Amino acid sequence: MSVQGYDWSSAVSALAIANTPLFLVQKLQEDPVVRSVSIHETGEEVLEALKEAVRTKPETLTEAVIPYALLVALYSMPHAAYLQKTSAIQPSYGDPWYAYIRQLLMQTYQPTQRQVLELRVKPTITVSSTSATSHHSITSKYRP
Repeated sequence: MSVQGYDWSSAVSALAIANTPLFLVQKLQEDPVVRSVSIHETGEEVLEALKEAVRTKPETLTEAVIPYALLVALYSMPHAAYLQKTSAIQPSYGDPWYAYIRQLLMQTYQPTQRQVLELRVKPTITVSSTSATSHHSITSKYRP
């Protein structure tokens, strides 16, 4: 996974105005780029990108927000195993927000499952009338 292939500008904006790690996490959970990473990248790819991101001290806001965004992406994946593996990944520099965010995500993790369901529904049209009124309705009933 190449973190350079993503537009982190909204995540950078969230980091720039974040006064607490919890606020940043909430903004990153809403970020479509973070969601895209969690959907289109494998857990192993995100873990490798996270290891690379924390290897050196960030010099830009983009470099600073990527580890947090990747943690949130791992949190959004259907299995906790990848998020649990982050306990072995620590920044080579002091970053209290990283530890706090990782712990917060671990404690609040809830498994998710993505599934596409296709329902085949046959609409039925019912027409009923009496001498005084006329009533038309279209209904839909599930029929396997």
